[in-house]
Amino acid sequence: MIAYFLDNRDLFMKKILKNKLFMWTYLADTLSNFGDVVYYLALMDYVLQLPNPTLAISLVTVSETLPYLTMLIMAVCADQTKNKISRILWTQFFRVSLYVVMGLMIGFSPALWIVGVAIIINILSDLSGQYENALYTPISLRVIPREDREALIAFRQGTSYALQLVFQSLGALLVTLLGYQQLAFLNAGTFFLSFVIMCGLRPFLQNLLDKNPIQMPEEASNEKVGQIRKLTGTLRNAVQTLKESSSLLRLALICLTGLNAISAAQTPLILFIMSQNKDFVLGSSAVTLALLSSIAIIGVVIGSVLTSTLFKETSLNFLLIASVGVTTLCFLGLFSEHIILVLVFQLMSRIMNGVMMPKLQTMVFNSIPEHQLATVGAGIDTMVTLGMVLTPTLLSGMILALPVRLLSFLFVLLSTLLLGYTFREAKKE
Repeated sequence: MIAYFLDNRDLFMKKILKNKLFMWTYLADTLSNFGDVVYYLALMDYVLQLPNPTLAISLVTVSETLPYLTMLIMAVCADQTKNKISRILWTQFFRVSLYVVMGLMIGFSPALWIVGVAIIINILSDLSGQYENALYTPISLRVIPREDREALIAFRQGTSYALQLVFQSLGALLVTLLGYQQLAFLNAGTFFLSFVIMCGLRPFLQNLLDKNPIQMPEEASNEKVGQIRKLTGTLRNAVQTLKESSSLLRLALICLTGLNAISAAQTPLILFIMSQNKDFVLGSSAVTLALLSSIAIIGVVIGSVLTSTLFKETSLNFLLIASVGVTTLCFLGLFSEHIILVLVFQLMSRIMNGVMMPKLQTMVFNSIPEHQLATVGAGIDTMVTLGMVLTPTLLSGMILALPVRLLSFLFVLLSTLLLGYTFREAKKE
């Protein structure tokens, strides 16, 4: 087993290092992600310097959730865009300009109006980032060969989660060492480096597109059609494409939507149990919460590595059943108020998710027409994350009215029903 793992790991790394275009585009994306992490930490620290930070904190929190509502619109616009590489460069340069302006503004003494400007810049940057990512989605089909997609997507997922820990730690250090103005300029610098890298890659990417042009939606090619009709037409066709997709893909999306909705209750329930049961900790509540956060990232990283090794030939059917099954066991651990069981099953759940997501994303890439890929992908993201917003909202009210054991039992029941549905439908496949 160990020899098999090592042999596949070496093959996995050779595939990654051999694909220079993938590595350079991933580096450009990683640089901008680092800048975003540092800027967000700096903004939150800046807000705390205000005499009355409550309103500013509320505004920043709302600004972080607004881009979720625009994901689908940005994807539709990207699918309608013809010259995608040039537009990617413009979005990157636009974000450089935004944070240069922010660097000039944040040099003044802390004030609410500066926070307002920072929030507007943050929203514009997020919208631009959504548009840029959607523009790159069909281009990635040429950068990542079909046979290597699962392995490279798994690598990107695993390293992205691992780098989150590094970026947060390094970002916290930089916030303490540098001023807010320098950090804003640092963020502008990371986007400028990404812009320079993409300028260098442009001839190679354009060569790929010249050999195999991206098919455009019919609405985009018809200049006489109005913008609103283009958007609605693209959305309508994307919904129809998803309806006509494979039954396994539809099952995976339904299962993942339910799984995310149910799993979103775990952290609030853990906090609720901690407030009532002082023994529901390992060491202390702070240590336990830190472990939960670390396990979430470590599990996905492990799962990403195992995707191309131990679970390379594992079917998506099995992974769906295993993911829901482990989540059910996690809620049983919450019902029994046994923190070690919760931590173990949380880790197993995140590992299963880390394995499943690259396989699911590869299936979407391989089954959805490329001119609808960004729109359908954004629609899927919106659908599967909707429950992650609704469940904590509903649970916040239920906590006030129901005892914690009853709530835990309710989610054991819901996860068991989802497991039964997933098992029944997966058997048909």
